Amino acid sequence: MISIKNYTYCNSVAKTMHTISTLRKQGFRMTNARKAILFMFDQNSMPLSALDIIAFLKQSNQEVNKSTVYREINFLIKKHILKQLFLAGGVAYYEPADRNHHHHVVCNSCGKIEGVSLNKEKMLISEAQKRSSYKIEDHSLTFYGACKQCQ
Repeated sequence: MISIKNYTYCNSVAKTMHTISTLRKQGFRMTNARKAILFMFDQNSMPLSALDIIAFLKQSNQEVNKSTVYREINFLIKKHILKQLFLAGGVAYYEPADRNHHHHVVCNSCGKIEGVSLNKEKMLISEAQKRSSYKIEDHSLTFYGACKQCQ
């Protein structure tokens, strides 16, 4: 019997392999750092900062300088593989661009970040659009509080 967690992981690995294949077909090199960063997002459901990525690469015995990591992140953003978001004190975080739409909850004490989906989101967008006369194209919503371990 396959657990949902393993099933999701296998699907994400297959998706990452497809992403690697697509980039190669488009003529882009697949460096070890680029592949490691892509696979790292398979293993993490939380958004990651550049410092998280650098620490992960070091733990994986991949010596990559900081500028290479930022260059790879920017490449993956331009290719719409990653998206950038700002959470917890204005720090840039990254997550796969094709993740289902969600918002984030950030712990003020330990910095833990979790994704959360909202049921009445469309109603909030509609109300914001009516009250502002803007045509809402995108939005982000972050909640801050104390996680269960820090309460």
